[in-house]
Amino acid sequence: MDYREIEGSWWLPGNSNKIPGALVYSAEGISLRVFGALRPMEEDSSGITLGFAKWVITPLVYGESRDGKEITLVEVSGLSTTLPPREETHRVGLAVLGQHLSEPSFTGIRVNFDYLAEWAGAPSIHTYSKAADPVLHPNTVELAIGSWGNVELAIKSGAEGRMNESSVHFERWCSFYAQSQHVCEWRELFERYARPFHDLLIVSLGRPLSMTKVALKPYGSVEWCEAYFETRQSTAPVNEHKIHSYSAPTLLLLHTATMLAGELLPKWFDLRQELRESLTLLLAPFYAPFTYEEHRFASYFQSMEAYHGARKATYGSAELPKADHKQRVAAVVSALEDAHLTDDVTQWAKNVIQGRNDKPLSKRVEDVVRSTGSLGQELLSAAPDFCKNVVWARTGVSHGGANGGLSSASRHWHGEILLWIMRARILQDLGVHDACDRVRKRDAYQFALKQIRDEESPTG
Repeated sequence: MDYREIEGSWWLPGNSNKIPGALVYSAEGISLRVFGALRPMEEDSSGITLGFAKWVITPLVYGESRDGKEITLVEVSGLSTTLPPREETHRVGLAVLGQHLSEPSFTGIRVNFDYLAEWAGAPSIHTYSKAADPVLHPNTVELAIGSWGNVELAIKSGAEGRMNESSVHFERWCSFYAQSQHVCEWRELFERYARPFHDLLIVSLGRPLSMTKVALKPYGSVEWCEAYFETRQSTAPVNEHKIHSYSAPTLLLLHTATMLAGELLPKWFDLRQELRESLTLLLAPFYAPFTYEEHRFASYFQSMEAYHGARKATYGSAELPKADHKQRVAAVVSALEDAHLTDDVTQWAKNVIQGRNDKPLSKRVEDVVRSTGSLGQELLSAAPDFCKNVVWARTGVSHGGANGGLSSASRHWHGEILLWIMRARILQDLGVHDACDRVRKRDAYQFALKQIRDEESPTG
C-alpha cells in the first residue's frame, strides 16, 4: 500500500472551527490526526462542559489541503476528547479528493488494476518510425463497452502526464468503468462492480493482482474524484508482459475471448452473480496470498462443492432416482426388522437411511471433472484415484487427524489441479468454449498433472 500524508485543515460541515492535522494513508489503513478537538465541546443541561472521552462516528468531515484541494472524509470514527493534549486520531472509512460532498452518494466508479492494460490490449500511446519523430496519442480509447441492466460497463485506456518547454512525461493508463443511473453507497459500488471485475481478471490470469487506483463520481457531478480506502493497494509497477510468458497461468485475454468484448462484460456479471459463493471461495487465496497451503486447498475444494450445488439442474443432487432409493431403503429396513433389534435402534436407522440419498463427495468431484470434457478425461486417465484423493485430503483438512495417505506435497498438487479444473469450468460457463483445451496446453498444468500421475504409478 502506498504511503501518503496530506496536511491541511479539517472541520465538520456547518462548523467554521478549522483545526490543523494530516490525513495519513498507509499499510495500516487511513487515519486522520488532528491537533485539537474535531467535534465541538458539549454541555449538559446545567451548562457544564463535558470533558470525558467517548467513541464517536462522524458521517462527514471536510478538509482542505495546503495546496487548496477540497477533501471529504466519510465514516470518521475514533475517541473524541476535549482534554489536553488536544490531539486526536480517527479512523477513516473513505477519503474523496476533489470535492466537498453534501452526502456520500455516488453514481460511478473507475478502477485501475495490475495487468489490466495488457489483459485488455490497450494500444501504445505513441508511434515511432526511423523516418519521423515520435507522435504521442493521448486520446482516450474504448476497448470494451456494454450494458448490464441500467449500468454502463466499459474498459478504456489513454495517456496522462505533463509537458513544458524542457520535458515531456506521459504514462499510459487503463481503467474499468461502471456508471449507474441510480445513486449508490460507496461500498455498494465496490461490491457490485469493482469486485466482480477483479474476480474476472484473477480467473483469467490465475494470479493475485491489486486494485491500484480508484475514482468515484459523486451524485450530481460530472467530475471523477480520486478515492482512498483500506482495500486499495500499492501502485508499485508490475511487469505486465509476464502474463504472456510460456509458464504463466493465463487462460483468457480480452482479445482471445470467443465473443465480442462488449458482450463479455455483461455475461461475466450475470455469471458472477450466479456463482458468487463458488467464486468467493475459489479466489480467496488470491486476495490473501499469504494463506497457508492447506487453507488454499480447503478453499478450492469448497468452491467445487458450492459450484456443484449451484448446478443441481445439470448434475443432480441425488445418488439414485427416487424409485431406486425407495427400493434400497426397503431392503435395508427389512433386514433391520429381521435382526430383531430394539424398536428405538430400528427407528433411528430408518430415519437416517430414508433421508440420505445425496451424492457422495467423490461423485460430486467426478461430476465436475467429467464436465470439462477432454480435460477431465485426460486427468482421470492419468490419475484414476484423483476424485478419491481430493476427498481424503478434504477430510484431513476439514476434520483434522489423518491426511488419508496424502503428503503435504501431494495435497498441494491435487489442489493445483482442482484450481485449473474450476477455472476451466467457469470460463466454459462464460462462453469460452475452448477453455479446457487452453488449460491442457499450459506447461504449469501439465507439470502438476505429472506430479500426481507419477505418484499413482506403480514405480512412483
